[in-house]
Amino acid sequence: MDYFKQKGISASLLKQYAKSPMKAKLSLETESIQSDAFTFGSCFHEMMEDLQSFYVYNADNRPEPDKTFGSKANKEWKEKIYANNELVISQEQFEELKLMVASVKQSQFYKGLESVKFESREEGYYYDFPEGRAKCKPDALYNGADGSIICVDWKTTTESLNGTEWQSKLMVRKFGYELQAVHYTEILKNVFNREVNFFFIFVEKTAPYEVLPVWVNPKGDYYNESFLKWQELFSGLSKCLTTKEWPTLESTLQHKIITL
Repeated sequence: MDYFKQKGISASLLKQYAKSPMKAKLSLETESIQSDAFTFGSCFHEMMEDLQSFYVYNADNRPEPDKTFGSKANKEWKEKIYANNELVISQEQFEELKLMVASVKQSQFYKGLESVKFESREEGYYYDFPEGRAKCKPDALYNGADGSIICVDWKTTTESLNGTEWQSKLMVRKFGYELQAVHYTEILKNVFNREVNFFFIFVEKTAPYEVLPVWVNPKGDYYNESFLKWQELFSGLSKCLTTKEWPTLESTLQHKIITL
C-alpha cells in the first residue's frame, strides 16, 4: 500500500494549512520538489534503520579529477548519477551522516529504546475522525514498559542545541512540529487504543552532533494548547477538502488586516 496515494490528512498538509488555506491547496496541486535538505533527512532516516538505498558519490572519482564540475565530462558524469538514482549524497555528506547516526545511537535515550519491544517502522496508520480521515507515518514505534506506545521522530537540525525548554519550544513552533506531535498522537491513540508518548529526537548536523530528546507530554498544558489548535485546523482543512473552497490569507484575518 502506497502511503502517499492513500486518502487522508497528513501532518505535512496540516502544517501548510496552518500557514494559509491557499498554501495547502497549492501543495496538493503542485508536484513536490526534492530539496537537498529533504534528501539529507531521508538518508539520515534510512541510516537510522541500518538501510542504504541511496547512492553515495565521491567527487574524486570524476572522469577529469584535475577539473571542476564546470567541465563537460565531469558535469555529465554527475548528472548521470542523479538521473539514475532517487537519493544521492556526496561522500562528505555520508561521512557526516555516519557521525550523526552514531551520536544518536550512543545516546541514553536510544539505548533505553533497546530495552523495550519494537512495534513498527515507517508504517502508515489511518483513523477516521468525525471531521475526516487522518493519516500518519511514524519513523518508529515501540511498546513502552508502561503499556503505552512510544512514537519516535528523528529530526536533524542546524541549530546549536543548548538543552533548554525555551529553545526546544522555539524549534518545535518554528516548523509546526507541535501539530505533527498531536496529529500522530491522536491517530495512534485511537488505532492502538493505548496511551501514546511522542518524542522528537533532535541531532545537530555539525560537530559535536549533540542529541536532544524532547517529549511532548500528552497530559501537559503545552499538548492541550496544541491540541485545540490542531483540532481547529483539522476541521477547517477537512471543510476545504469537502467544499473545494479555499479562503485567501487576507480573508482569514480579523477585520481583514493585521494591526501592530
